[in-house]
Parts: sequence; C-alpha cells; structure tokens
Amino acid sequence: MVAIGMGAVTDHVINLNKLSDLDCLLLFCRIAFFDRERDESRFLDEDIEERIARKCDGLPLATKTLASPMRYKKTTRQWIDVLDSKIWELELVEQHVFQSLLLSYYDLTPAVR
Repeated sequence: MVAIGMGAVTDHVINLNKLSDLDCLLLFCRIAFFDRERDESRFLDEDIEERIARKCDGLPLATKTLASPMRYKKTTRQWIDVLDSKIWELELVEQHVFQSLLLSYYDLTPAVR
C-alpha cells in the first residue's frame, strides 16, 4: 500500500473497489468529452469508447489518466490506434495496472516525456 510505504498512519484505511463497467464508462466519457458536445464526437463507432473504458479494468486513476488525452483525439483512426495499441498486450503483472498510464505517457510528445 502506498500509505504504508509513505509512513502514513493507517488506522483509518478505506479499501476501494473497482468501478463497475458502467461507472467506468461514465467517468471515461465525462473526461474524454469534457470540452465538447457528445454530438460532435459522433465520428466514433458507438462501442469504441466502451471498449477503451473496459481496458481500464475499473481503476479510476487509470480511467482518468487515459481519458484525459482522449479529449484531443478528433478522428476515429486516433481512437482506434489507442484501442489497438500493443501496450494492452503486455503480460507482466506489474504492468497490468499501469497499461493505461503507459499509453498516456507514450501519447506525449517526445519533448514532454
């Protein structure tokens, strides 16, 4: 746990469950479509956003981290590139949690990385 690693008092630890598929999708869409009307995003295949959100495995931080750069993806091809990224295929247990985070990292420009 992060709290223990940081030396925090852990008398009042709250264990959080993963988000349901629906809640994960709602969070993803709220962030990914933050600055635009959903109608503007009709270019998307109807289930592509759901398929991407499912990749976050109900983890709120992963969902938020992946959804944030998605607001700047304007074409179907850009969304499909995220969905089809090879990063999702990584099988190491440590990377399972960080796949969404890695994807958003690799989406950054080289200068920002």
